[in-house]
Amino acid sequence: MRFISCSSVSSEGALRVGTYIAQEGKLSLYPDVTISWPGGYGPAPDIPQCGFKDLLCDEYDQEEDMDSTSLAIGLSTTMSVVLIGVVLGVSILLR
Repeated sequence: MRFISCSSVSSEGALRVGTYIAQEGKLSLYPDVTISWPGGYGPAPDIPQCGFKDLLCDEYDQEEDMDSTSLAIGLSTTMSVVLIGVVLGVSILLR
């Protein structure tokens, strides 16, 4: 099986940038076509920064993420309780 693409836009709107020959495992990029990656940073990494199960990051990083999550949950819960208290207090005073 051989896949050949040309440096034109396909019917799906994708820019064809090269040729891949599956039997040979050979990829040839067209020299006159450049790939414009979103954000200009290049392709996404093959593996996430911390791995697929967060095993590659230090425990400190994971604890820091957990601390910020706990803080966000605590603050939103506190604000919700205060808001409910204010609404109930105002409704009782206006009766």
